Amino acid sequence: MGLTRDQIRERLHFQDVNIGTSRTAVFSAVVPERKKRSIVAIVLIADGSARTVEIEKLEEDGTTYTMIFDDYNVGASSNEWIPKAGWDLEHPVLVLEGGANLYLKASSAIAGTVIYWDDEL
Repeated sequence: MGLTRDQIRERLHFQDVNIGTSRTAVFSAVVPERKKRSIVAIVLIADGSARTVEIEKLEEDGTTYTMIFDDYNVGASSNEWIPKAGWDLEHPVLVLEGGANLYLKASSAIAGTVIYWDDEL
């Protein structure tokens, strides 16, 4: 049986990250085995300069990176949300399973926030 929306809300986490010009891990460790991490939104914070951001998933093998968003444009004056049309707790933009992690890289440094929740597999 799946979780209810209220149960998901109770599990929501917000991870702030300073995205550098080389691959920056969002989480300090890979997702634990037998867990899945549902990424429901990524917010890229505008600071007056336009830039691009790459979003990659480190696969469970620990060596393979898969490009999720390549050269995602962030305007100078407005925060960018992924997904653009609003986020839904039950429909994540990305799911990471045990052993995976999320990496971000920007053309120039930028702040971001990842909104997610964890569940058992």
